[in-house]
Amino acid sequence: MNWPRPYHPPTNLYNSQQRQKIMGVFNMFRRSERRGTDPGSSFGMSEAGAKEDTAPFTQMPDEGFTEFGPSQFGDSLASPLSAHGSDDAAVERSGQQEQRARRRVNARPGTRVLIIDESAAVVSGLRRMMRQNQLDPIEALGGQRGLELAFSARPELIFLAVAMPGMSGFNVLRSLRRDERTRDVPVIMMSGNAQATEADYVRRMGADDFMTKPFSRADVFLRIERLLDPDLMPRRPTEPAPLS
Repeated sequence: MNWPRPYHPPTNLYNSQQRQKIMGVFNMFRRSERRGTDPGSSFGMSEAGAKEDTAPFTQMPDEGFTEFGPSQFGDSLASPLSAHGSDDAAVERSGQQEQRARRRVNARPGTRVLIIDESAAVVSGLRRMMRQNQLDPIEALGGQRGLELAFSARPELIFLAVAMPGMSGFNVLRSLRRDERTRDVPVIMMSGNAQATEADYVRRMGADDFMTKPFSRADVFLRIERLLDPDLMPRRPTEPAPLS
C-alpha cells in the first residue's frame, strides 16, 4: 500500500517551532492510519489531549490567508472585501476631478463685505477668507454696530448672524430693508439652527441666502457666487437662491 509522503509545510510560512508542530501532528495521523488505531491513543494521549495538541494546526489557515493574500487563494476571497472600497475610491476621485475642473467664480477684487456676528471667531474666520480672495472685509461684533457700519461704510455684501444679544439679526435685517441706503444690498444670513423653517423665515423677511454654522470655505464662496452679476458684483437676485 502506498502511504503519503511526509508533509513538509512551506518554509516561508511558519517559524521552525510551528513547522515541527505541524509535521508532528501529520506524522501522528500517518502512523495511526498504518496501525488502524486512534491518533491520540498511539501516543498515550486522551481525546482531549489530542485536540489540545492539534489546536495550533487548526488555527493555521487563518494565518495562511493573511500571509498568502488573494493571489494564492483566488480572487473570490478578496473581491467581496475590496470591491466596495474600490468603487468608493473611484467615486471620490471622480468627484475631486469634477470639482477641480469647475472653476470657482469670485467677486471682483476690492468688493466691500460687511460681517456682522457676536462671535469673534466667526468674524475672524470670514475676514481671513475675504482677504485671501482679495475682498475688503468690514467687521462688526453685534447687531447695533453692524447696522451703523452698514449705513456708513456702504458695503456691497453683508454676512449677518441670526442669533445675537441685544439687537438680533432679524431686527438688523428688518432695518436694512427699510432704509433706502441698504435696501438693495444682498444679505446672507448665518445660523447654527439647521431647521428649514428658520431659513424660510429670513427669506421672507428679505434675506437673499442662508448658511448654516459651522460652514466651510466652499459654503461661503458658493453663496457669494450665486449673487454675482455679469460684472462679478453682488446683486440681489430676482428669485431667492434654492435652500441648501
